[in-house]
Amino acid sequence: MTRPETTCGYRNYMPPINANAAVRRLLECVPDEFLTGLDRIVLTNSSGAPRSERRQRIWSRQHRKSHLRHAAGLYHPNAKGQAAWIEVFVDKIFENVPRLVCSVSLVRDLFLAKVIYHEIGHHVQLRVRPQRGNVEALADAWARHLTLMFVREKYWYTLPILNAWRIVRHRKATEQKQ
Repeated sequence: MTRPETTCGYRNYMPPINANAAVRRLLECVPDEFLTGLDRIVLTNSSGAPRSERRQRIWSRQHRKSHLRHAAGLYHPNAKGQAAWIEVFVDKIFENVPRLVCSVSLVRDLFLAKVIYHEIGHHVQLRVRPQRGNVEALADAWARHLTLMFVREKYWYTLPILNAWRIVRHRKATEQKQ
């Protein structure tokens, strides 16, 4: 099984990280069956797209349409003889992230994982393991599942710290509800 090709197509933009290498690292942890039929992942920037493209409207959560300029990634299903592919807007992912934060590999990978795995979730939900329900919620569930697999494999030594952080967040959330 061949992995999807990752290509860069930036226009007047220099990403704060080597996104190509980070995406390849993320793909290493995805089971082959989930990538079947996925041809490529294109890393690009939304700010370099023509205005007409940025103003396009796409489906988003709760069956609403929103402008493409707000999207961090897009899944393009196979159509007209072309294989499925994913488009990732790296400038949107790291838009408000300080460079210092980008230098921490776990944090940098998690920012990318959220988008990459969400879009792979759309592919899995559509082509590999079809499910009924809210497509965005299903893609988010796949993103959480794949992110956990990735962290367990690549950053296993951080799991105790991440679990403690999750417990603290949960306690704060329950305290705020009361």
